[in-house]
Amino acid sequence: MIPVLLALALSADPVILKDQKKLCQITVPSDFKVDPNFAGLAKGPGDAVEVAVFSSPGAVKPIAESVGKMMGIQKFVDNTAARVFYQSKQVKLNDGRLSTPWTVKIPRPPGQCFATINVAPGGQEDLVKKIAATIAVAP
Repeated sequence: MIPVLLALALSADPVILKDQKKLCQITVPSDFKVDPNFAGLAKGPGDAVEVAVFSSPGAVKPIAESVGKMMGIQKFVDNTAARVFYQSKQVKLNDGRLSTPWTVKIPRPPGQCFATINVAPGGQEDLVKKIAATIAVAP
């Protein structure tokens, strides 16, 4: 129920993205454009934010701090078996733009739902957190 309430806070008419297998979903604001060629992908205005949702057979497990450093994790928001949510170090994309990747994972028996949220410099961390809070197992 919480993802639905948070989705309402994103915009007046939020968009629900589902992964290719339709096992997982995440909600984005109505001004995001869904990619017609890639299930579960949407881009925000000006391509400043990109969201993709996936399903995977692996379990959600907390990440040890030493492993997180090796993975380039800059900051953990959550790091539990119920939810792993972190910000990675800024990366340079193939087209030369900079992006800060965020990852959120939740359990989905027998696996997980996860999403990547890539944000251009100056992106809104509060929007990332609102979007990440809506990840859920698809009904």
